[in-house]
Amino acid sequence: MVHKFRGLAEGFLFLAMALLAVVAVSAFVWVLWPVGWRGEGAAAWVQAVGSIGAIVGAFAVASYQAKRQESKRQMQELRDAADVSNLVVAVAVDAIHAIQESTNALKSHSGGARFVAELDRLEAAETSLRAILPNRVPASMVHSVLQLLRLVTYSSRALRQRNGSDRDFKAQSISNAEKREGDAWDALGKLADIRNAAKAKL
Repeated sequence: MVHKFRGLAEGFLFLAMALLAVVAVSAFVWVLWPVGWRGEGAAAWVQAVGSIGAIVGAFAVASYQAKRQESKRQMQELRDAADVSNLVVAVAVDAIHAIQESTNALKSHSGGARFVAELDRLEAAETSLRAILPNRVPASMVHSVLQLLRLVTYSSRALRQRNGSDRDFKAQSISNAEKREGDAWDALGKLADIRNAAKAKL
C-alpha cells in the first residue's frame, strides 16, 4: 500500500513539473518577444511552444508509467520467487524429518526382534519432492532438491532391504544412515540460503 501511494505521488509530481515547464517556457518566450511582434504571430509561437511542451510532457509521463509497470512486474517476480523458495524449503524440511525417522529406526533396532520398516513418510516425502521439481523449483535450487530426493530414495531402500530382519544391523549401515541425514541437513542449509537471499531482495 505504501508503494502504491508513493507511486501515485511521484506520478502527480512528475505531471505537475511537466505542466509547470510548459507554462514557464511560454511565459519566457512572451516576455522576451519584441513588443512590436506581439500579435497573432507571437500567439502562434506561444501556442506552438505549448504544443511541443505538451507532447514532450505526454511522452515523459508515458515513459514514467512504462518504467513503473516494469518495476511492479519485477517486484512481483521477486515475490513469486520468495513464495516458491518458501515452499521448497518446507518440503525439504519434511523430507529431512522422514530421513531422520529412518535413521532412528535403524539405530533403535536390536537383534532378536523383527524389524518392521515404516515407509509411509519417506514415500510421501519422495512424492512431494517429485511434485515440485518439474516447474516449481528455481534453477538455483534444483541440485539440492535432487540431492534430497536421492537421499530419501536411499533411505527407503535401506529400510526395505532390512524389513523383517531379526539380526543386529552392522555399524556401517548405521554410519551410512547418519551420513545421509548429515548430507540432507547440508542440502537444506543451501536451500535456506537461497530462500533467504530471495526474501532479502523484497
